[in-house]
Amino acid sequence: MTANLIFMIANVFMNFSVVGLFSLIKSFARSTGVIENNMEKNSMLDSGSTEYIILWLTFLMFQIFLLISLGYTGFKTGLNYKKNG
Repeated sequence: MTANLIFMIANVFMNFSVVGLFSLIKSFARSTGVIENNMEKNSMLDSGSTEYIILWLTFLMFQIFLLISLGYTGFKTGLNYKKNG
């Protein structure tokens, strides 16, 4: 029970960190494109580029996996809590 609660708390923080990491990567990519004048506009990470879409889908799939595991762990913890309580 304690391990499940620790896992659920860590899972919530991992979800928040995935969102923050994606925002950080996006802001670094945009600032790099703005600072370096010799960089072509097509190579910048904007919301229409293929790299952005692949990165966004990767983070989205990871976050969905985390949320599914969080729901499953919460469900199983609730069943064990009811059974023991």
